[in-house]
Amino acid sequence: MANKKNTHIKMLILSLALIVIFLSVEVVSVPVGPTITYVKNETSPNAGLATARSGDRGGYITTVNLNAAQQNYAWKAYVGNVTGIMVLENALNYSIYEWPVSLGSSQEVYISRNNSVIWASVSCSNRSIIQAEDTFLSLNSSQSNSINRTFNVSTHRSFSVGAVPISNSTCPAISTFLNDAAQSSGEANKFQEVLLKDSTSNLIYASLVDQDQAGFDNSLYDFQAIVGENEVSGIPTTYYFYVELG
Repeated sequence: MANKKNTHIKMLILSLALIVIFLSVEVVSVPVGPTITYVKNETSPNAGLATARSGDRGGYITTVNLNAAQQNYAWKAYVGNVTGIMVLENALNYSIYEWPVSLGSSQEVYISRNNSVIWASVSCSNRSIIQAEDTFLSLNSSQSNSINRTFNVSTHRSFSVGAVPISNSTCPAISTFLNDAAQSSGEANKFQEVLLKDSTSNLIYASLVDQDQAGFDNSLYDFQAIVGENEVSGIPTTYYFYVELG
């Protein structure tokens, strides 16, 4: 009788241990690091070029108005397309099943200088974190091309980061250009970009996916994003990419 009771106790302890193990590995969907395929890298052909004027005679005063479009080396941009699958796999990347993904407006591309974002703690970025990022990149937060002044509105559609909902028009945001022109402000705009942070004050650029839309140069893209760069350091800033497919 005692042996039977001990057996029941051992089985109960084993069952409880299994429950604890299953509970400890429960996770929610979070963005993942994608495979990055390089396509091209280009810049303005006008950088550093002079404009000549001739025919002005000596003894005359010539009045001229100068208008220039100078390349902004404090920023860089990433545009492209997103593909992928939903998968159930083990620690060695062996899949037991895979599901195709239909892109729509519920996917995001995340870009950050940090490779260990705490996704469960993500929320809208605040001005102090944005200004700290400006300082890191040697940008003046009061100047027009700073991150602080660039992301100076809060107009964007709602989305989710893993299990964390981000309500519409609550975070610093921009809408990047379409066909070489600015978009009017609106939550329905294409290629929106939103500033987020995590609990360790990592700044995250969130580019909201719009599948196969005509972008800044009328080519079809799924995302467009601009990120800050330190133009005085001489060393390109490394960014880490994450994708959330659904």
